[in-house]
Amino acid sequence: LFLNLENKSQKDLYLVCEAASINGIILDCNANMEIAAGEKLYTPLSFTNTDLNTAGIHTVASLTFKLSVYDMESSEELFETDTVNVSTDKADGFVQDLNLDGQQLYDANNIQLIAKGATLDSDNSPVIVILAVNHSDKNISLSGEIVGKSADTCETSYSYEIPAGMAALTYLSYYDELGDIVEDIKGIPVVLTLMDTSNWSDIGKTEALSFNSSIIDAYLHADDTDE
Repeated sequence: LFLNLENKSQKDLYLVCEAASINGIILDCNANMEIAAGEKLYTPLSFTNTDLNTAGIHTVASLTFKLSVYDMESSEELFETDTVNVSTDKADGFVQDLNLDGQQLYDANNIQLIAKGATLDSDNSPVIVILAVNHSDKNISLSGEIVGKSADTCETSYSYEIPAGMAALTYLSYYDELGDIVEDIKGIPVVLTLMDTSNWSDIGKTEALSFNSSIIDAYLHADDTDE
């Protein structure tokens, strides 16, 4: 999908694609855009083939996204667009099948968390890919917390919000005390917590998860440039 953008303001702007989804599955969208004052920009919203295949998406029937707009000089968020909904000629009657293969981490309260394997981020560091499926009628928050002795030396910024009736590909990574990504993530225990965003009450949490060699070594790809 290509966007035709025009900046009629007197500020240089920075735009970030937020909450992008295809067929009801939230995915990372590679679209961070800079537009100088008075300029126009024609740019794509792109997704990787790896993410599409992992999510089991082979036909694009619908796409949703919104844009957050920032002042490039001050980094102040100026506004957020309404959600944009785009349907293709495949949308009528289309039902997206979910690929639920993988290590089951949580299955309760009409919510599933499934570890799909590991991948490499843009810095070639390992991250765990987790498919979160929200079949409940609640909008949920999903976060991670390192537990045990490892909590003294590393942390995770894992945090996602998933609307009712949607799924999301999420990415779990670990950082040391200096904020650098941890390369050897085998055996670091983490607890994933689910909350109802309407009142921030607990829905449930996983047991302490320690991902083993079989899932860490099963890299989905070595170079995430296949857009």
